[in-house]
Amino acid sequence: MAQRAGPAAGALDKQGRKLWVRVWPVARPLAIVGLALRGRQTRKARAAMIRKLPYIDRLRALAVSRGWIVELPDPARREAVLELAALILSQHRRGVTIATSHPGDAERLAVAMEAPFSRMGRTLEPLDDAAAFPDGRTTVGQLRRIAHDRLRDRILIDEPATPLRLATRQLRGKPMTVPTQRRDPAVLLVDADRALLDDARSAIAGGAALDHIFAPAEGRRALALANKLEQGIDWTVEKQPSLSAIGRVRVSEVDDTELPVEIARRVFLVTLALTALHQLRKGHDYVIEDGALTIIDPRTGEPDPGQTWTSGVQQMVELRNGLRPTPVRRSRAQIGLGEVLDKVPLLGGVAADLDGAGRELHLLYGTPVWTSQRPRKSCRIFVRTNAALVKFLERQAKDGATIVTDRPELASGLGPVRREAAEQGLSNPTELIVLADATESRRTAITLSQRNARVQVLECLSLDDPAFSGWRWRVLRWLWPVLPWRNFRASRLLEHQRRKIGKAAARQRASQKDAATRRRRLLAFASRV
Repeated sequence: MAQRAGPAAGALDKQGRKLWVRVWPVARPLAIVGLALRGRQTRKARAAMIRKLPYIDRLRALAVSRGWIVELPDPARREAVLELAALILSQHRRGVTIATSHPGDAERLAVAMEAPFSRMGRTLEPLDDAAAFPDGRTTVGQLRRIAHDRLRDRILIDEPATPLRLATRQLRGKPMTVPTQRRDPAVLLVDADRALLDDARSAIAGGAALDHIFAPAEGRRALALANKLEQGIDWTVEKQPSLSAIGRVRVSEVDDTELPVEIARRVFLVTLALTALHQLRKGHDYVIEDGALTIIDPRTGEPDPGQTWTSGVQQMVELRNGLRPTPVRRSRAQIGLGEVLDKVPLLGGVAADLDGAGRELHLLYGTPVWTSQRPRKSCRIFVRTNAALVKFLERQAKDGATIVTDRPELASGLGPVRREAAEQGLSNPTELIVLADATESRRTAITLSQRNARVQVLECLSLDDPAFSGWRWRVLRWLWPVLPWRNFRASRLLEHQRRKIGKAAARQRASQKDAATRRRRLLAFASRV
């Protein structure tokens, strides 16, 4: 009104401004009383329509909707912040996708958030393969589904489906496989710690095709040649068999038409044959059942039909035992989660514990991180031997605790649960979960607690654990009976080891990101050529 009542305003606007200035001092108290009475009458209705959040959580939700990663230990507050941020982003025309890392979270979140979205006049739909990136919709699904959609584009058109590349495909003489370009929605990560710190370390492969690394005749001739080589002269064993300089010369000088002519390929096949003959033992590393090779899991000691050896080792072992070699599955393309999230216009999310990786995530993805400054106390007990650990687990199992371990020999007869199954959520969680394995990060214990109704998790670790193999652990094991504050020293040493593992994992995630960047630059250069 002030602008309209300026020098260029009409006579009616000036009279209206004067009337408003005179009436407002009288009307203001009446307006305040009316708003107070209306607020008192509709307080119960408003409480039923909106969830009351603390002011700090409202700020967190606003930050998540603007592309922040928020660290919150409380799962209820974390879900409320995520819900409010999703409601904010659902008003945008590009839509929003709520991405989960655990398999069963998508259905649970769809049911929990259906009511608030319906009150806002929005629908929360599952993310399916047919419409992985719908326009203006709110969807919920697994993060790997989004990665598989990107991978499908790469396999179909052999390059990322960016608007510029899709628009210039016909000009470059390439078929227009994908007719339209989808509008990418914003992505909110439910478990940002697992998605950005654990799942981002490995690439997702797709479009597998059957292939043979070598012909069966080549493999048989390589096995026959490897049987003639002498250990210590032609080949040595450190971590795995390898040819010496004398052995390489001897292998290259063999006159055999069935062996490949290339020296590097011939050495590769003979090295595989040495591995199959002298490193992998039948009955210890694998078994032959029903005419097929089955690998024995080294952690459980039981045959695991789902495991396979890579790089031709599986096929060479099968040839040694007179079996037909199984074809190798080669992937046509692969993509990392970091490369997928780079193309998202807005990335936000919530996490239980980022384990001090806030600066790394900010540098890799450009997402600011809101960390929680409250210290977390860990409940951890160390014992010297596996025998002492078994006795402790038996006492805890008698008291009704759930034993979680990937080494069932430690808790035979106690009904142990594998770590992966416990992280998905137990059907009947007990009041105490005992974790008997040394993990790479403290986030494992936090995840077990939050996925199982926030029960207490006790880490009971043995110094005979294969993860404790350094010289510091050997000295600690030797001085354990007389060492003061031994549990405190072992905890500090474990945290030091976890920090080193975390740095190595950070380098691995950075290498995945660098590989994706180099791939994009090569594609851009190829398109210019």
